[in-house]
Amino acid sequence: MCVCLTPIRSCSKIVKVVVLPPIKLESLLEICEGSTRLCVCMSDSARLSSLERLCTPLLEYVTSGVQTTAALCIQMKRRGSTGMGGSPGQRGGAEAGRMEATMQQLARGLKALGVVVKYLDGCAPGENGVHPLTELLNVMWPLLQQVSSYSPCRQHEDVLRELLQVHERIVGSFGDSPIIETKLGELINVVVQSYEESFNPCTLSFVAVAVEKFGVKNAGVEESFCQLLAHLTTTTCAYVQTRQISNCPNLITAFFDLCQRFLLFCPASLVKCSQFQLIFQFGVACVTQCEGERDSTRAALIFLTQLFGWKQMRALSEETVGALRMHGGIIDAATGAQGAEVVKSCFVGVCGGLPQMLLPPLTDCLYSLVVHVLGADEEGLAVVNTGALELARGWLKGALGTEEVNGGKIGGEKKERVIGSILSLAAGGKRSKVKFRNLIGDVAKVCIEGGEVELAGY
Repeated sequence: MCVCLTPIRSCSKIVKVVVLPPIKLESLLEICEGSTRLCVCMSDSARLSSLERLCTPLLEYVTSGVQTTAALCIQMKRRGSTGMGGSPGQRGGAEAGRMEATMQQLARGLKALGVVVKYLDGCAPGENGVHPLTELLNVMWPLLQQVSSYSPCRQHEDVLRELLQVHERIVGSFGDSPIIETKLGELINVVVQSYEESFNPCTLSFVAVAVEKFGVKNAGVEESFCQLLAHLTTTTCAYVQTRQISNCPNLITAFFDLCQRFLLFCPASLVKCSQFQLIFQFGVACVTQCEGERDSTRAALIFLTQLFGWKQMRALSEETVGALRMHGGIIDAATGAQGAEVVKSCFVGVCGGLPQMLLPPLTDCLYSLVVHVLGADEEGLAVVNTGALELARGWLKGALGTEEVNGGKIGGEKKERVIGSILSLAAGGKRSKVKFRNLIGDVAKVCIEGGEVELAGY
């Protein structure tokens, strides 16, 4: 063990000297990673002492940033009330510069701490059964609380991102620990406050991690998560309305990634949410109103596709499947109300309204919707009843009858035959999915370029 201990001492000294610039951030992170990896290889006593030497300068660096932030906040408040000390422009410029430098210091220190937490995750508990990260967490937690207590930190993109990244890694490592469960409510409150102040997508990413970690195994959080999702939904939609959907691609991507985590890991909180209808409508609107931006459009489409096609998804836990079966009627009702618009939006997209790179997710969404309406089982095979068949037929006929989709290129008997082929393939199980995709691609090509849809192969 002495062989390992010597380099750790050396690395610790390097970290203490070079936490401050001008060392490049990449070099600092590499030092932290290497030192942490060495710590993991050590015996319990050597590991803890080495971690202390490694993390102390990082914690001191962040503490210094917090203290400077506190002093600047007090100073700015006093000067704002007394009007003392130079012109307002000079004061504002100097203080803003110092605050930005402090925020960069905090972001730098938090990012380095995040690296330590990341590489301690795979470390086994010590002989006393205590994970080495537990000791670090006990020291870090009050400091992280201090960082999040200052509005300049919550509103600064770099600081907030790195702060939540540290929290994400802690939750990922200790999600099953009572230590984290008792602090989850406090964390969520900070995240929601930060979101309302900045609408930074990283806040939604943290909530998504918490939902994945706590959703399935902890029934006690269902109601809390339900209320949380409702609040985030109304807040997000109100914000996006003032700026237009197409101007918020990163936020929309993060929001529907969050909704997808709810679907997979805490579905009862999703479908029982008081704003579930609004989430559904928002997703449908984003298919076209994201104006072809890849990530945000895909995020909305993937969420809708999985919502329609959950029965055919293999990776769902028993708890998730049970919850979706119990509350499936809510999904069916929303689908019935919005299905025609989803079909139309998908056809508008594949028929030239959206970039070609979005053709696969658009086609998958259309397939999942039609299969869902036809009442398919886990293998995608549908026991079709007349009512469901006519409902899906009506949606398809309406979409293909619009000028923006078809433009009169597929009409009359030919349109009816195309619709019949689409329905037949959707009812034919998973083996027919490839042919379904190909048929939609052929229909789109004809709607864009003209010509005839050859149905012989379908």
